[in-house]
Amino acid sequence: MSSVPENLQHLLHPIADLHPDPANARVHNQKNLDAIKSSLAQFGQVKPIVARKETNVVIAGNGTMEAAVELGWSEIAVVFVAMSMSEATAFAIADNRTSELGDWDKDTLSSLVESLGDEKDLMLSMGFTRVELDNLMSEHEEENDDGSSQLGDGLVYQVVVTAKDEGHQMELLGRLQAEGLECRALIS
Repeated sequence: MSSVPENLQHLLHPIADLHPDPANARVHNQKNLDAIKSSLAQFGQVKPIVARKETNVVIAGNGTMEAAVELGWSEIAVVFVAMSMSEATAFAIADNRTSELGDWDKDTLSSLVESLGDEKDLMLSMGFTRVELDNLMSEHEEENDDGSSQLGDGLVYQVVVTAKDEGHQMELLGRLQAEGLECRALIS
């Protein structure tokens, strides 16, 4: 069973006929999958995944498909495209990379969360933690020319930590954020 709006119903395809991309460079940790599952449970699938017509290999939306499987869905909305293997690889990389290049406008995000009023708990099911929401609502962040942050008129100290892998980095970020510290992941 899936939750797909009427205008995407014609795109429903059995998940069992699809194949995750074995060369997918984007990994989906459990926190990410839980956020995708929460979004699917709350809103349904409102945008289709993309698969190669020739192979049924998913080139965009592997995390969505994995989350749908964990939710027990048997069908998912798919757009099939005719692409060469090289084009599909390039598209898959571009799809993942372009999404991570964006930044949050914290003032706008804060205003949007505030506008949800009693419904701001919806954000908790979209990958935000309670601490992140509380910090977002209480901080008035100013961005300096060098990219460092300053809260109010106080000093800010920055620490660079090298993690052994992405999972370890996410664990460290989570622990620091739980302490109420502002953190951001940098890859060098």
